Amino acid sequence: MVTVKARDVVLDYGKGWPRIEGIDGDLRFEGNGMVVEAQRGTMLGARLSNTRAEIPDFDKPISTLLVKGHAEGPTAEFLKFIDQSPVAERIDHFTENMRAAGNGQLDIALHIPLDEKKLGESKIDGTYLFKNNEVTVDSALPAIQQVNGSLKFSGNDLRVPEISGTLFGGPLKIKGGTQKDGRVLISASGTADFAQFRKQASSPLLNKLSGTVPYRGEILVNKRDADLVVESTLVGL
Repeated sequence: MVTVKARDVVLDYGKGWPRIEGIDGDLRFEGNGMVVEAQRGTMLGARLSNTRAEIPDFDKPISTLLVKGHAEGPTAEFLKFIDQSPVAERIDHFTENMRAAGNGQLDIALHIPLDEKKLGESKIDGTYLFKNNEVTVDSALPAIQQVNGSLKFSGNDLRVPEISGTLFGGPLKIKGGTQKDGRVLISASGTADFAQFRKQASSPLLNKLSGTVPYRGEILVNKRDADLVVESTLVGL
């Protein structure tokens, strides 16, 4: 076994994947494999800590790189990671137009065959935790404020166990994810203050309405098209 101290190392582990840079840690060669234990590093500006990259066996016909890491940084950089990695194609660039302000943390595991012809078989499993963020899902909609909760993703799907925030001056809860047919279904429930709603929709009728009302909604995304259904009892209007 040979162990060396690594400083300012760049790990370019696969075509199309964002590089891990500025790695400080231990590089260990043991048997037929290699392990990098990184105390620090960066990926698209996000700070990495307690990250492990391993190639268990160089002698296999196709070696495999296993990466497990923890990163903290701006949510905007996490969205950039999704957009600049092969994951974007698999979820039809679902996050491409999203914008975010604030920070969060990412726990990620990668399983990447080190063969250009096999990169499409790469596996990814990750969880991103939003910490009091401001997220814009679409430019036609107002930003969701005080976003907290987790977003889980793999190479094939996107899942939202539950995310909370505020929209139109009231609380909002969101959950959903990729369905069996490949479409993404997002369910939302909350309350809206009409004084805030009027700022987004100009209509003489709305000027005569006030109050706070509950609502439920579903967004079904198929490729780049989306169907939106919102219903409310209008109690409180």
